[in-house]
Amino acid sequence: VELAKLGANMNYLDVGGGLGVDYDGSKTNFHTSKNYNMQNYANDVVAGVKDACDERKIPVPIIISESGRAIASHQSVLVFNVLGTSDVPREVPEPVDENAHLIPRNLYEIYQSITPENYQEVYHDAIQFKEEAVSLFNLGYLGIAERAKTEQLYWACCDKIQAIARQKEYVSDDLEDLEKVMASIYYINLSVFQSVPDSWAINQLFPIMPLNRLDEEPTARGILADITCDSDGKIDQFIDLRDIKPVLELHNLKPGEPYYLALFLGGAYQEIMGNLHNLFGDVNTVHIQLTPSGYHIEHVVKGDTMKEVLSYVQYDSESLVESIRRQTEEALQQNKITLSEAQLLLQNYERSLGQYTYLQS
Repeated sequence: VELAKLGANMNYLDVGGGLGVDYDGSKTNFHTSKNYNMQNYANDVVAGVKDACDERKIPVPIIISESGRAIASHQSVLVFNVLGTSDVPREVPEPVDENAHLIPRNLYEIYQSITPENYQEVYHDAIQFKEEAVSLFNLGYLGIAERAKTEQLYWACCDKIQAIARQKEYVSDDLEDLEKVMASIYYINLSVFQSVPDSWAINQLFPIMPLNRLDEEPTARGILADITCDSDGKIDQFIDLRDIKPVLELHNLKPGEPYYLALFLGGAYQEIMGNLHNLFGDVNTVHIQLTPSGYHIEHVVKGDTMKEVLSYVQYDSESLVESIRRQTEEALQQNKITLSEAQLLLQNYERSLGQYTYLQS
């Protein structure tokens, strides 16, 4: 308004971005949600501009919005497979001999005594005995076999207590961490730093869920760990109805059966902001066009090969192959490998350089 009064030809007003995305679906003022819709946003912007212009009797401008996140967030889905899991032991323990150490005997008694009436009390007892076992082991008063038996019994108690707690509408704060303690680690064929950097850098929450076995109840709970060597390469915060939960509902893997997960609302920036941490490059990308009759694949963009990623960090693939060839020749002369083994080694090495940087079956 002031610029217009000074004579500027204010035909357009760019109101910028700022339109939020409801990542968690709660429609609240939580940092990963928004408690308004598109119409509320338009009403506030248009009304504010119109009131200011009417008051000073100047023409209203053409309003431009640059709400990139709201426009682009829904346009990408990251699909990845699970390579394997690391699970907490859940087997039923065998009875403890009466001549065994007192701590394993006490833990086995606790395991047998767990009921819906006392599960919270005995949970604290189990923790206490486990901590005592660790102290005695460190001081040399508890053998490694007894320590292992104590660990087995502790996890068995936790498993039994967890099953009871899941049936309760409310559990106390001291039991809320049990789900995280008992969670499995699902190893995903992904680099968080390359494809989901906002999850690591600013704790952005993205909707994540399985793509197959949706007709089965997900009875497992887990966190996601990527295939980099970095301990930060994990996702352990997930969308919940009330707040943030430390585990994701998943299915137990079936031998020989693939298990796929998808991360939604990734938007336009995740892949472009990603880096070559651990030399994992761009993932394969498929451009899909929705049509009235369904969808069709416009084109496929292949992800980086090992050769391409190595070139980004000044490694020449031809020099690498030549180096392996020289070492192979030397090994042949020293009778460390056969001619067929040398040929196979070189063929596999050259072929691998042209392959995807992620694991392939």
